[in-house]
Amino acid sequence: MNKNRTYFLQPFNFIKIIPYWLLGFIEGDGSFIVVKKTFSLLFSIEQTITEKPVIEAIAIFFFTIIIRGSKRINQK
Repeated sequence: MNKNRTYFLQPFNFIKIIPYWLLGFIEGDGSFIVVKKTFSLLFSIEQTITEKPVIEAIAIFFFTIIIRGSKRINQK
C-alpha cells in the first residue's frame, strides 16, 4: 500500500499552531495521567521522530503564551 508513497518535507515555518488545532491534537494524541501515590499530574504527547518539528512548534506556541502572560502581569 505504501509502495508508491511520496515523501516530502515542509519548511519549519509552514507549521502554524492555533488553539483549536492544538486542542484536537491533544485530544487525539495526548494523555493526562494522575499518579495517586505521589499526587502527581502528568501530561504527555507521544509522536515519532518524524513529527519532531510539530512538537517544537507546539513548544514555541506555549512559550509565546507564557511570555505574553508575563508581560501582562508586569504591566499591572
